[in-house]
Amino acid sequence: MGWLNEEETCTQSKRFLAFKFSLVAVICFFMTSTFASELVFNCDSGNIKYQIFDDDYGVSYSHSKAGVEDFYIRASKKDAVFKMASSPLSGGNVAYVQFSRGEYSYYFYDAITYARVPSLDVLGVMVWKNGKMISDRECYGNNNGLFSAAYNDLPRVDMDYQVFFKIVDR
Repeated sequence: MGWLNEEETCTQSKRFLAFKFSLVAVICFFMTSTFASELVFNCDSGNIKYQIFDDDYGVSYSHSKAGVEDFYIRASKKDAVFKMASSPLSGGNVAYVQFSRGEYSYYFYDAITYARVPSLDVLGVMVWKNGKMISDRECYGNNNGLFSAAYNDLPRVDMDYQVFFKIVDR
């Protein structure tokens, strides 16, 4: 063992160990902060899935059919493409996230009230074209909803009452 210097080997091992810890810390930092996103809206209605995500840099919308993404849009937060509106109901609330693209407007809504008969508990996606509703798809299931990121992170706009009444008058 005359060719090994224990002091040099020990110092090299400590440096290598410190490097490994530093590398792990950097990887963990990037995985938890840079790529972290919050779910704003989720609607999985079987074959079709609608999702909106929010992260530090922007908001993304994804639409997929049979597991294949066929429509995707991303906008920076400063552009305020995605907007949030809410209005209280007796014993509940109506809220939606909205964005427009050309002559189409998309509304991702959630409404609940038990202060009427029948009660209202509905979640879905409406598409409007030139001021007229052309599609309304409801979502069912425990993992669907409009989540707190919509209320906390998106700019607020006034409720469009034409959309409001289409949501609550069921």
